[in-house]
Amino acid sequence: MADEKIHCTDLDFVIIYPPPYFIENISSNFPPLGGLYMADALMKSGYTIGIIDDSMKNIMIRLSETVGEKTIAIGISTLSGTQLKHAISIARHIREKYPKKPIIWGGAHITALPAQTLRSDLVDYIVWGEGENSLPLLLNAIQKNLECKNIAGIGFKKNGEITVTKRADYTSLEGVFNLPYHLLEMDRYARKMKIGLNRCYHIFSSRGCPFRCKFCSNSSTIWPNTKMRYHTIEHIINDISTLVNVYGADGITFCDENVFVKEERLVSICEALIKADFKVRYRVASRADLLHRLKDSTWKLLKEAGFIGITVGVESGSQRMLDFMGKGITIEQVYDVDKKLTKYGFFKCYNFMTCVPTETKEDVKQTLQVMLNLAKNSIYCPYPIGMLHKYMPLPGTELFFIATKHGFNPPDSLEKWTAFDFEDFIERAPVVRPWLDEDMLNYVDKANKLMEELNFLFVGEDSDKNL
Repeated sequence: MADEKIHCTDLDFVIIYPPPYFIENISSNFPPLGGLYMADALMKSGYTIGIIDDSMKNIMIRLSETVGEKTIAIGISTLSGTQLKHAISIARHIREKYPKKPIIWGGAHITALPAQTLRSDLVDYIVWGEGENSLPLLLNAIQKNLECKNIAGIGFKKNGEITVTKRADYTSLEGVFNLPYHLLEMDRYARKMKIGLNRCYHIFSSRGCPFRCKFCSNSSTIWPNTKMRYHTIEHIINDISTLVNVYGADGITFCDENVFVKEERLVSICEALIKADFKVRYRVASRADLLHRLKDSTWKLLKEAGFIGITVGVESGSQRMLDFMGKGITIEQVYDVDKKLTKYGFFKCYNFMTCVPTETKEDVKQTLQVMLNLAKNSIYCPYPIGMLHKYMPLPGTELFFIATKHGFNPPDSLEKWTAFDFEDFIERAPVVRPWLDEDMLNYVDKANKLMEELNFLFVGEDSDKNL
């Protein structure tokens, strides 16, 4: 295995990925793939780049190692909720230690709330949407003190006035991307899993999702990500080849929004993987309706190509809630897919969601029953129920606006969004999920514990929970 992380000082630009609020001394094992694509675009424009994805303590150390006189700006990429607490702490540190270095914010939260983000004193510029086309132009403008109002996909402040420019074009996925994995400590992202994998890595083979689930940021009215865009088969094979031959991967997770949208393309990927014969195994996620309509020949081809695990986002065992959320699937499809996953011997993982506005105890009870039924059919799987997510309103989504009609009062500043994490579920409910009364809160809390107990029956408390 190679881990040729380059230790450079005085870089042109540094991208920081804050850890979730519940992590202080360790960091995530999910690689910042978006940062790798951003770094690739910047490097092609001649910039030297660093990616810092680490614990809070190590982020501060790495900043002192990489930021210097030459550094044009420092970037922070963050999601809503779980990362904002640490993102703001990092920004305050940068302000204090590097007061002359502009701070550029990006990521899903910033894309959803560009103007609000810019109102913070901790923000100089933003990049919203996909940033590969915008960020190189912005850095050039900052470096040369040029006007940036004509750069699409950014925001800035000038003389106290906030400007958010028009949306940038989607990033072109044509060609082969040689992602700069050497910028990361790749050994850290190699996952050992109970399904027989020792070094599993993540890749993207596409971007976007054509479905409009009301809770998902893809369906945002601000920056909809519903247009499917596909990497070339050549890029997919090249990317996997690098992870296998340079970093020793024995497993690959396709972490696209949805690999199964076009069955003919899925077939082409499988055929290319069979031809490449990497001797690795693959994991993937999909929707119940897409899996439901797959041909038997495609199921067999998936097995031949080396796919062993499939995650399905069920969300709810209540058909009423599925319809309310705009999920577009049926419980019958879920059970049909479960039979097919069993028939063809795939490891299963089903994800669910609760705490959605209008959900009742009866809806939660139906979800628990579906979980139990699926688990009974999945006794060969190490962790069949992946997660019972607690819904949080994501700005710009349809369900966000529905939540406001059920008592939700959106924060009016970047800093106030730090309260919207998953800590202190019951205590924070009046702010985060005000539609839940005490009885419902206790019922959901109990349901979550029952789900965990169910999974522990399969593999125990120390198992890998992220099949």
